[in-house]
Amino acid sequence: MSANCESDRDKDQEASLPANTDNDRIQETIGDFGKWHYNRSVFVSTITSEWDLVCSRQKLMDMSQVTLMIGVLLGNIFCGILADKHGRKNILMVCLLLQSVLGIFASITPYFPLFVFIRFCLALANGGTMVISFVMCMEVVGGKWRTIVSILYQVPFGFGYALLSGIAYLLRDWRNFHFAISLLSMLVPESPRWLLAIGRTKDAQKILIKAAKENNIKLINMDETFSKSVNRLTSRDNRKTINLLNEGVKEKELSNNYKLVRTVLSVFLVSNYGRKLTIIYAFLLTASCSFLILAFPKGAFSFDWPRIVLAGTGIIGISGFQVSIPAMYLFTGELFPTVLRNSGVGLAMMFSRLGSIIAPLLVSLQNVAHFLPLLVMGIVAIIQAVLVLFLPETQGKKLPDTIEDLEI
Repeated sequence: MSANCESDRDKDQEASLPANTDNDRIQETIGDFGKWHYNRSVFVSTITSEWDLVCSRQKLMDMSQVTLMIGVLLGNIFCGILADKHGRKNILMVCLLLQSVLGIFASITPYFPLFVFIRFCLALANGGTMVISFVMCMEVVGGKWRTIVSILYQVPFGFGYALLSGIAYLLRDWRNFHFAISLLSMLVPESPRWLLAIGRTKDAQKILIKAAKENNIKLINMDETFSKSVNRLTSRDNRKTINLLNEGVKEKELSNNYKLVRTVLSVFLVSNYGRKLTIIYAFLLTASCSFLILAFPKGAFSFDWPRIVLAGTGIIGISGFQVSIPAMYLFTGELFPTVLRNSGVGLAMMFSRLGSIIAPLLVSLQNVAHFLPLLVMGIVAIIQAVLVLFLPETQGKKLPDTIEDLEI
C-alpha cells in the first residue's frame, strides 16, 4: 500500500523502517489520527521511523549525513594539530572518551536537531581518532614493519563494517545499536618517536623498556643510547622541506568494498615496488578504465557482451584505485616530520573528506551529459598521477622527526 507524501502526519510514531526503504513499502492507516505506520517485521525502530524522515522530510536525513562528514573533516585537521602540540595519547584518549560519551548521549536524545548536533560533535572526535591512531601506528614501529603495520591499519575498517551488520541484526532498535557501538575503551601508549622529537626522552624510554620486556628483547644501555639519539635528532645540518603536492594525492574513497583484499594487495605492491609507483599505476589504471568505458557508450552494440565486459572493466578500475588508498595514507604520513605529522595527515584527510562531500556533485554531472562523470574522474586521476611524480620516494628511509630532517 503506497504512502501519500502530501498528507499531514502525526509525529508520534510507532515505527521500524530501514533508512533506504522505498516509500511504497510504508503502510498507511487512513483515519488513525493521521499517523505514519511502518513495517515492523525487520527492525523494531530506526532513525528514519523515529522522526518520520520520509517524503518531504527525507532531506533532513541527508542534512544529518552532510553534517556528520563536515564534523569528521574538521576533526581530522584540528585534532591533528592538537596532537602535535599536546601529545598523541592525550588527544587520542580524549577523542575516544568523547566518542563513547557522545555516542551514548546520541542514543538517548529525544529530539532530532539535538541528535544531529551530538553526532556532529561525535564526528569531530571520530576524525581525531582516525588521524592520531594512524600516525601512532607509523611511529611506534619501524623498518619494514612500518609499511606492513601502517597498511594493515586499514583492515579493521573492513572487519568493522562486517561486524556492524551482525550487531544490527542482533540489536534491531537503533537506540540499543547506537549505545552498544559507543561502549568502547582502548589503552594505547604514547608515540616514542613524538616524545623524542619534543625532548621527553624519559617518557619515551619507559615506553620502549616496557615494549622490550613484553617482547622478550634484551635491553641495552638505554641512557647512552638515548643520549646519542637526541644528539642525532638535533645536529642535522641540511635544511629540508615538505612538497605540499601530496595534498593533491588524497582523493575521495568511492566505495567501501574490497577492503581486506585491497589491503593485502597493497602491502605486496608497496613492499616490492615502492609508494610512488603503486600510487601512480593505480591512478593510471583508474583513468584508463574510465576512458575505455567512454569509448563504448551504451547502445553502441546490439549485443550485451560489450557492456558486460565494460562493467568488469569498471570494477577493475575502482579496485585499482582502492589498492592505492592504504599506500596514500602511508606515503602521506612518511612525507611529514614527526612534529607536524598529525597536522599534515589531518590536513590530507580533510581534503579526502571534501572529496566525499563533492562526490554526489560528480555523479550529478550525468544530468548535463552522460559521459561527464567518467571523463572528469579519468582526467583527475591522470593529474594526480603526474603530481605524485614530483614527490620523493620514502621507501626504506627513516621517518623525518623535525623540519630540518626533510629532503628537498
